[in-house]
Amino acid sequence: MKKTYVFILVSIILQSCNFSPQGQEYKIKGEAQGTYYSIIYYHDHKIEKFEIDSILDNFNLTASIFVENSIISKINRNEDVELNEDFVNIFEISQSVSRDSDGAFDISVGPMVEAWGFGATKSDEIDMGKISKLSEIIGFEKLKIIDGKLIKKHPDMQLNFNAIAKGYAVDLVGEFLEFKGVENYLVDIGGEVLAKGKKNNGKMWVVGIERPSKNMDDQRELYSKIEISNQAIATSGTYRKYIIDEGVRKSHTIDPKTLMPISHNLLSATVIAQNACLADAYATAFMVMGLEKSMDFIEQNPDKKISAYFIYEDKTGTLKDFATDDLANKLVEIN
Repeated sequence: MKKTYVFILVSIILQSCNFSPQGQEYKIKGEAQGTYYSIIYYHDHKIEKFEIDSILDNFNLTASIFVENSIISKINRNEDVELNEDFVNIFEISQSVSRDSDGAFDISVGPMVEAWGFGATKSDEIDMGKISKLSEIIGFEKLKIIDGKLIKKHPDMQLNFNAIAKGYAVDLVGEFLEFKGVENYLVDIGGEVLAKGKKNNGKMWVVGIERPSKNMDDQRELYSKIEISNQAIATSGTYRKYIIDEGVRKSHTIDPKTLMPISHNLLSATVIAQNACLADAYATAFMVMGLEKSMDFIEQNPDKKISAYFIYEDKTGTLKDFATDDLANKLVEIN
């Protein structure tokens, strides 16, 4: 399932002095998974950039469809490959979210994304006949791990972790920082964020949410801000990636059940969870489910400990928002 890249502004208000009781302030920036990464942390010792790059590069060898010799690429070519711990973990988390969301999240939907013209191969014409035939190779329930091997019900099935991989990578980096003794940090990979502890001024981390726009080329603007600490946050949206088919705007997010681009008034789903992997996956699932079903899901599943902030369009075309009750005191006013 391909996930839209939604730009999240991370607002860090820093004191003039870079040293605090939490330790020296350090920053690490780089590129990974086709996007940026940014880390801010407070500690007595510096962590080298190559250490972070090594973690992310190793994860790409597991979960990136753009790395030819990765585990997932070999599986998609039906090669015999031994699964490692990270692959099993991300697969099991994906399957769990798929079951809980009644199939709204599905790592097998990649071929459908391609068929609708949102993948690496672009097409001006939509072949509905081809799309209908793809239904036999779509479905998370057709994938299983048996005796350490990934078993596909149909050999043409293709796995894609894009809608969860950035979040999982964020968590890996967070685990490494904590292993190094870092207690206060923020990790951001392409807008998927994990924040622990507080900033050096004693305040919570503040994450900005982008205003949904009518056109993908519109200038990015801030719509709202959310304070977080010891939580992860991820946003998925429909407004930055779409096609115009016979005059109709169609989102890049595909509903695995209908095999069609989603068509509802939810423009942006921001999810706050205990880890970035779950926040990433549920943000995508909620975009498929729509506003009402997502709200019902959160209310009926308090054990998931998921909070959400939705931006949607009302019948008049006006932007509206809705936040779960637990976020009421974490929303920051935009000046």
